[in-house]
Amino acid sequence: MDAQSHYSLIATGQDDLSLLGGWPKPASARTSVWKRSRCASHACPRSYRQETSAMSSAASRTSLMSATRTVLAALGLAVLAAVAFGVAAPASLSAQSGAPRVDSMEIRSSAGNDSTYIQGDTIKVRVYWDRQIDVAGTYVTVGLVIGSTNRTAYFGGDPGEIGYSATSSNTAGNVWLDHNYLVLAADVDTDGISVVSVGSGELENFSDGTAASTDVTGKTITNAAAHKVDGAQGLPRVTGVSISSDAGNDSLYVTGDTILASVVFDSTVTVTGTPQLALTIGSTARGAVYASGTGSDTLVFRYVVVDADVDTDGISIAANALTLNGGTIRDGTVNAYLELGSHAISNAPAHKVGTPPATVTGVSIGSPTVGD
Repeated sequence: MDAQSHYSLIATGQDDLSLLGGWPKPASARTSVWKRSRCASHACPRSYRQETSAMSSAASRTSLMSATRTVLAALGLAVLAAVAFGVAAPASLSAQSGAPRVDSMEIRSSAGNDSTYIQGDTIKVRVYWDRQIDVAGTYVTVGLVIGSTNRTAYFGGDPGEIGYSATSSNTAGNVWLDHNYLVLAADVDTDGISVVSVGSGELENFSDGTAASTDVTGKTITNAAAHKVDGAQGLPRVTGVSISSDAGNDSLYVTGDTILASVVFDSTVTVTGTPQLALTIGSTARGAVYASGTGSDTLVFRYVVVDADVDTDGISIAANALTLNGGTIRDGTVNAYLELGSHAISNAPAHKVGTPPATVTGVSIGSPTVGD
């Protein structure tokens, strides 16, 4: 099978293309091509591509990459990333003109025995394309939906992140790219992630430079049950929130009163600095400052009512109300997950704020004065 290989390096530096036409190149390279990214700015990275005969080993690819880096460095160019290695494809695939299209997508990473990714895990999505492609930049993306949140997986740019598969639904085979997403603590998906889009970025046809198509009709993945996400797993989590002060028989705080709110975690936590808990009083967020509780599972926050505070239907505490404010909340070296989730409070009727209503303190009836 007639095949060829190529790889790309993303580099920045000299932007005058007229100076680059006569570059020396490693002896093992068949051709050298300098390509500008399709973005408008001259500051964008550009791709330097080496095409070679088929490279059978990773060692030969690494050797050629090293030699190319030396050439670029001599010209004052800093290599940002090696974005493609050893794509060997049959001539029938390489010669196809027109826009590369997505043939299929799959989630390549494993979520483990519990089918769940946690914070710091990498989700890897592979996209198979129907013809030979050239990566001219690092902004090649895949759109994920984790829970109800849109997230973006990016082309990895490392050896092994691009390749050719001889077995696929496309009889000519497929070139594939792998895209990576690093799970955040806030990521939660109980029924499985979805893969919903591709962004062609700096991706184009290898033979004629036509930009890749972003159409993924019939290729998406919905609620992949083996790929759930619980980013906060293993982190100290909030298990309860309450307004722990007493507003009195009239359920009303007035100017100068102290409002106390408690946040309970599922483990003992240590506090440094002054984290805050935002209380929504009326339509205004007021910062209740950390007051006590370090070394226990319950933290107490304190706020003193001012004249302008009015809330006739009760104080609220939003799901994102707890912030570090430059401090820390940890169990040992593990940072706590700060989202309150279902423990958020909406309009607590026993904790209103304002001016007490006027009250009648006494009634007197005087005798009328009768003139002579």
